[in-house]
Amino acid sequence: VAGKKGDEGIATIVGSAIFNLMIIIGLCAIFAGKVLEIAAYPILRDTTFYAASIVMLFLCIRDGQVLWWEGLILLLGYCVYLFYVVCLNSRVVLWLETRRRGGQKSTNRVVPSADIEAKADSD
Repeated sequence: VAGKKGDEGIATIVGSAIFNLMIIIGLCAIFAGKVLEIAAYPILRDTTFYAASIVMLFLCIRDGQVLWWEGLILLLGYCVYLFYVVCLNSRVVLWLETRRRGGQKSTNRVVPSADIEAKADSD
């Protein structure tokens, strides 16, 4: 097996993300029995945060140990992600929708994924 001892942890993290992104979405599309409409924004958002977390993780483990303050930084990074998703995500989605419409504000305050779910329920 190529690599040094301990590399399997990073490979597991990266492999898990690839599995979640590709296999789970693919299986959902296969078993849904219809075409799934997936907005690009959530995937782009989560991939961006994931890439940042991998960089943070690499910086924390490059010396072979994780100190308490490095663990705290990783935990704070996750808190930033949660804050973004809970508090800022809907504002960003509305801003993106406004830009997509050419500056016209939407009269509804529903995020695109909710629109997709509503459309699927009506079918």
